[in-house]
Amino acid sequence: MRSIVFSTRYEDTSAPVIESTTGVDSVGGFTLLGSLRETDDGRVLLHLAKTYTTVHGGHAGHSWEWRAWVTPFGIVGAWGNLNTDVFQGYLWLWKKEWCSEA
Repeated sequence: MRSIVFSTRYEDTSAPVIESTTGVDSVGGFTLLGSLRETDDGRVLLHLAKTYTTVHGGHAGHSWEWRAWVTPFGIVGAWGNLNTDVFQGYLWLWKKEWCSEA
Protein backbone atom coordinates (compact mmCIF):
# COMPACT_ATOMS: atom_id res chain seq x y z
CA MET A 1 0.00 0.00 0.00
CA ARG A 2 1.18 3.50 -0.74
CA SER A 3 0.02 7.09 -1.23
CA ILE A 4 -2.25 7.10 1.84
CA VAL A 5 -2.72 10.68 3.07
CA PHE A 6 -5.13 11.04 5.98
CA SER A 7 -7.30 14.05 6.74
CA THR A 8 -9.71 14.52 9.63
CA ARG A 9 -12.91 16.45 10.06
CA TYR A 10 -15.41 16.88 12.85
CA GLU A 11 -19.14 16.42 12.39
CA ASP A 12 -21.36 17.53 15.29
CA THR A 13 -20.10 16.12 18.59
CA SER A 14 -19.27 12.63 17.34
CA ALA A 15 -15.81 11.11 17.01
CA PRO A 16 -13.55 12.68 14.38
CA VAL A 17 -13.95 11.32 10.85
CA ILE A 18 -10.69 10.21 9.26
CA GLU A 19 -10.31 9.58 5.54
CA SER A 20 -7.90 9.09 2.68
CA THR A 21 -8.94 9.18 -0.97
CA THR A 22 -5.49 8.57 -2.46
CA GLY A 23 -4.50 5.00 -1.51
CA VAL A 24 -3.14 2.49 -4.02
CA ASP A 25 -2.11 -1.15 -3.67
CA SER A 26 -1.50 -4.09 -6.02
CA VAL A 27 -5.27 -4.51 -6.53
CA GLY A 28 -6.02 -0.86 -7.40
CA GLY A 29 -6.99 2.52 -5.98
CA PHE A 30 -8.93 2.73 -2.72
CA THR A 31 -10.38 5.07 -0.14
CA LEU A 32 -10.25 4.76 3.63
CA LEU A 33 -13.10 6.20 5.67
CA GLY A 34 -13.92 5.82 9.34
CA SER A 35 -13.57 7.18 12.82
CA LEU A 36 -10.96 7.59 15.46
CA ARG A 37 -11.50 7.66 19.19
CA GLU A 38 -9.59 7.53 22.42
CA THR A 39 -10.35 4.53 24.64
CA ASP A 40 -10.77 4.72 28.41
CA ASP A 41 -7.17 3.58 28.89
CA GLY A 42 -5.78 6.35 26.62
CA ARG A 43 -5.14 4.36 23.44
CA VAL A 44 -6.30 5.69 20.06
CA LEU A 45 -8.49 3.27 18.08
CA LEU A 46 -9.28 3.54 14.35
CA HIS A 47 -12.26 1.88 12.68
CA LEU A 48 -11.93 2.22 8.90
CA ALA A 49 -13.49 0.83 5.74
CA LYS A 50 -11.13 0.27 2.81
CA THR A 51 -13.17 0.51 -0.41
CA TYR A 52 -11.69 -0.06 -3.84
CA THR A 53 -12.37 2.67 -6.39
CA THR A 54 -10.44 1.13 -9.27
CA VAL A 55 -9.53 -2.52 -9.51
CA HIS A 56 -7.25 -4.27 -11.96
CA GLY A 57 -9.21 -7.32 -13.19
CA GLY A 58 -11.92 -7.14 -10.52
CA HIS A 59 -14.87 -5.16 -9.26
CA ALA A 60 -14.66 -1.65 -7.85
CA GLY A 61 -16.65 -1.09 -4.68
CA HIS A 62 -15.39 -4.13 -2.75
CA SER A 63 -14.77 -3.19 0.86
CA TRP A 64 -12.84 -4.50 3.87
CA GLU A 65 -13.01 -3.38 7.48
CA TRP A 66 -9.94 -2.27 9.39
CA ARG A 67 -9.58 -2.07 13.17
CA ALA A 68 -6.25 -0.56 14.20
CA TRP A 69 -4.36 1.26 16.93
CA VAL A 70 -2.19 4.36 16.64
CA THR A 71 1.25 3.54 18.10
CA PRO A 72 4.65 5.26 18.17
CA PHE A 73 5.61 2.83 15.35
CA GLY A 74 2.70 3.66 13.05
CA ILE A 75 -0.82 2.29 12.70
CA VAL A 76 -1.12 -1.43 13.52
CA GLY A 77 -4.19 -3.65 13.37
CA ALA A 78 -6.23 -6.28 11.54
CA TRP A 79 -8.47 -6.35 8.48
CA GLY A 80 -11.29 -8.52 7.22
CA ASN A 81 -15.02 -8.69 7.78
CA LEU A 82 -14.76 -7.83 11.44
CA ASN A 83 -18.53 -7.80 12.10
CA THR A 84 -18.63 -11.53 11.39
CA ASP A 85 -15.17 -12.14 12.87
CA VAL A 86 -13.72 -13.13 9.47
CA PHE A 87 -10.07 -12.26 9.99
CA GLN A 88 -8.05 -11.81 6.78
CA GLY A 89 -4.73 -10.48 8.02
CA TYR A 90 -2.72 -7.82 9.77
CA LEU A 91 -1.91 -4.28 8.68
CA TRP A 92 0.91 -1.94 9.57
CA LEU A 93 1.21 1.57 8.14
CA TRP A 94 4.17 3.86 8.72
CA LYS A 95 5.46 7.13 7.32
CA LYS A 96 7.44 6.94 4.09
CA GLU A 97 10.05 9.22 5.69
CA TRP A 98 10.89 6.48 8.19
CA CYS A 99 12.39 4.31 5.41
CA SER A 100 15.62 4.79 3.51
CA GLU A 101 15.48 5.34 -0.24
CA ALA A 102 17.97 2.49 -0.87
